Amino acid sequence: MPLNPGLHKLDVSLSKPQASSLLGYIGSFFGYQPELLQPKIYGEIRICVSVVMQGLRNLGYDLGRAKN
Repeated sequence: MPLNPGLHKLDVSLSKPQASSLLGYIGSFFGYQPELLQPKIYGEIRICVSVVMQGLRNLGYDLGRAKN
């Protein structure tokens, strides 16, 4: 996530981990995560994130000046 206030456009790749063996595939049904040996890429999406930060100076954070 961006740490600067404002609107940010991010390109995110969608992937799914694939098991490297049959045992890893069966284990995924029991909650085990397969290793990222050969991730399958499904595509890419663009998301827009609007970051609003308020009250951080009261907590002692200094974010500098906002870009206009």
